[in-house]
Amino acid sequence: MPSYTAFTRSTIRQALGHNEAMTSSDQLPFAREIQQRLCLMQGRQAPSIVWPEGCYGSAGSWIVFVGPSPGGGSRNATPRDRVTDAETPLWNTDFLEPVSRWSNGFRASMQPLLECATGLPLLDGAAKLYAFVNFHWQQNPDAQNVREEGMRAGADDVVNVLSSIHPRLIVPMEMRTHNLLHEALTQCGYRTREPLEQDVAIQISAKGRFHRRMCVYSVDGSGPLSGSLVVKAPQHPARMFNRDYAFRCGAAIRSCAEQLFNRVDCISIDERV
Repeated sequence: MPSYTAFTRSTIRQALGHNEAMTSSDQLPFAREIQQRLCLMQGRQAPSIVWPEGCYGSAGSWIVFVGPSPGGGSRNATPRDRVTDAETPLWNTDFLEPVSRWSNGFRASMQPLLECATGLPLLDGAAKLYAFVNFHWQQNPDAQNVREEGMRAGADDVVNVLSSIHPRLIVPMEMRTHNLLHEALTQCGYRTREPLEQDVAIQISAKGRFHRRMCVYSVDGSGPLSGSLVVKAPQHPARMFNRDYAFRCGAAIRSCAEQLFNRVDCISIDERV
């Protein structure tokens, strides 16, 4: 297993008070978990780890967004191997590029999404608590055009980086990513639990269109990702150009996570204008 996974056992799990993995029996409210992660980063030196190409953000993330590939670039880039030691993750440092330098959709959506998910203002902790992990490593301006075989080739890297971060909340940004992550976790021996029913209304715009279903599950089993909660974003953040809409999506993601944590049988979400 690549070296960037070793950090999980020696620091984050230990500092959070977990012998092996997060489970609902820990009974830790999210606010306490989040503050523990911030304290961990303040009190310890940055880990000597590197991430593969296409992964960005904090090694102490509480929430990780998972995508098909980095945006931008060309749709027809020449295929090449992934650089395995491309990124040094941040540690106790604000990750502000998505909010200030990425595409219009990310600049509009990331602050509302993060603040709703973590319950913290962006510059008062939230910007230190997130990361992006991509299945494919080469840029593509359209998520729908990312080649399936390239995404599958990066599945082990995604699981390994997630395992090193040990996030509570994992947010796939689109459906293919959601499905491939579920497949990869299952192949690693994890079990997943989905609520039996849903009653969901997330208003998209004043015209009355709604998201009526959330793709969600909790992760069970033995391993560093046991206890993680997977909630697919209602819309890819790059396509959330309205901040109020992003706030509703962020509130829905947070509410889903809380309900998954409490192992409810029916997910209930009502986010309207």
